[in-house]
Amino acid sequence: MPWGILAGAGLVGLLDSALRLKLPDAGLWRETALVVLGGDLLLALAVCLLVSTRRRSGLRTWSAFGLGAGVAGAPLLGSLLPVEPFGLVALVALPILARGADRLLPRPGRAFAVLALPAPVALVAALLLPPTDVYAVRAPELPPAEADAPAFGSDRPPDLVLVSVDTLRADRVLALADRLPNLTALRERGTWAEYGLSSTNQTVPAHVTLLSGLGALEHGVRHNHDVMGEGVRLLGQDLQEAGWNTAAVVSNGLLRGVMGFARGFDAFDDSEVAPTGIKLAFRRMVKKDTWVGWLGSSRFVFQTLVPWLLPRPEDRAGPSGAGRRTTDRALHFLAELVTRPQPFFLFVHYLDPHHPYRPPAETAGTLFDPEELPPEYRGGPLADNEMMFRLRDELAAADPAVRERALRAARALESLYDEEILFIDRELGRLLAAVERSGRPTVVLFTSDHGEHFGEHGLVLHSCSLYEELVRVPFILAGPGVPVRRLSSPPHLEDVVPTLRSLAGLPPDPTLRGRDLTRGEPAPAPHLERYQAWLSYREGPWKLIARFHGREVEPVELYRVDQDPVESRNLLHEQPATADRLAELARAELAAARTLERGDGAVDPDVQAALLEELGYAGDGG
Repeated sequence: MPWGILAGAGLVGLLDSALRLKLPDAGLWRETALVVLGGDLLLALAVCLLVSTRRRSGLRTWSAFGLGAGVAGAPLLGSLLPVEPFGLVALVALPILARGADRLLPRPGRAFAVLALPAPVALVAALLLPPTDVYAVRAPELPPAEADAPAFGSDRPPDLVLVSVDTLRADRVLALADRLPNLTALRERGTWAEYGLSSTNQTVPAHVTLLSGLGALEHGVRHNHDVMGEGVRLLGQDLQEAGWNTAAVVSNGLLRGVMGFARGFDAFDDSEVAPTGIKLAFRRMVKKDTWVGWLGSSRFVFQTLVPWLLPRPEDRAGPSGAGRRTTDRALHFLAELVTRPQPFFLFVHYLDPHHPYRPPAETAGTLFDPEELPPEYRGGPLADNEMMFRLRDELAAADPAVRERALRAARALESLYDEEILFIDRELGRLLAAVERSGRPTVVLFTSDHGEHFGEHGLVLHSCSLYEELVRVPFILAGPGVPVRRLSSPPHLEDVVPTLRSLAGLPPDPTLRGRDLTRGEPAPAPHLERYQAWLSYREGPWKLIARFHGREVEPVELYRVDQDPVESRNLLHEQPATADRLAELARAELAAARTLERGDGAVDPDVQAALLEELGYAGDGG
């Protein structure tokens, strides 16, 4: 009887492992077998022990085989059916069906002992093999230079380098200016502003604006789960058609090529985040469709099992200093681009200093003092999701002492974040030095997608408000044809594409509302930022935060940000006429918006959700 249970579980477990091989693209058959087959056999052994304690179980040979098959068939069926609990039907259905075989088929005797051997042999073989190197993802290369590529004369436009740093607050760049020699030098030789304005508080829609020039209401991408529609045209596509060489390096899994960001790039390097997607797809499968995931906790699966099965190589032991690899890949592209006569467009995206804040050795300990953390926040991993969620809850606590303690903890974590900014300045220095060595005229635009909260308004992280801490981003433009000056009014992310098009010698795009920042001091312009069902609309010094549904706008908060940049005094009831006027302007924007269709959602929603969780967006609001 035990052999029958083990044979049934083992054979169905082997079938399950084979069918799962189509899930991960990295050939994780070793790890799949260990989790799927190992879980099935361990549970089958537990069933054997349980049944053996009963003197007269009444379980005959084929029924035992059916019980074992039911044990392994539950996760297999669960992975095939749209509703997971239905997989457990196999636990009941297969033993019942097998009871009929006891009457119709002869007893196989000890033959089941032979049938029970392949599964444990396969399990031991998988255990002895080395882990799969999911990091052995081949990075793309630039295609060979075309012999008939368009020629550019002596008036060739400058090369363009667009640098985006994820989650970088404008005020921290200025506050740390004395410690940021490369950013400070770039600012001193170009056009800059105290801050620019993002179109939102999330990575994907902000980068769609950055690379397309379309506003928050136009491109149709509302949040990080959305995929760009085919109607969204990126700057790289126009430059590519004009004969430019184009390349990109991204560090955030949300900006992968499958999200649409590879459009217009001869080489789009998201190899740094491809392993993240593979690992997250694997751990999602483990949690949803295996006995190990069903019976184990999420913490065990995500923090213990998957890291043991898929360890990082020593040189990639964690997210700390990921920007170093981003720069390396950008320099690799740059070394080839500068040998070609055509101008080039290089887009470089850094994930540092995104949460979790883990500065590398070069800058760790320069600003952060662990003693500044309240004792209640010490002793565990710094800035992990658990700590951030605790901060969020305690910042909203009724007890003022608890709120004050949480605020002190948030301020201490801000210094960890600052240490990552110091590191980014070093990496930018490496990139700029290579650009300068090339001797080619090059324009560099440096900005961010959104900021970060550190206790302001009782909030942490981002993707949770439209306050200034999240929508103010650094903005520096330097190079040939760029005047040295400080802008008196904030530029917008919508201005990036029109400005770079102008510097590249492309004609203006009449469909874009952004301004060309090289043509004199830009006139102040109203601006709208969007976050799901919220918007903020600003005109001059006034900023309205409102809920909206369709074309209906409900004012909630009103601030005069020139006098109150921290938005501490809501003037909604003191200035109702101003609030109504801004709400009417926002309604007009909503009515006039020509919103493009979103993509068809080809990205696996489970992988996308896991990526968001990995990047600190887990929970009910980011």
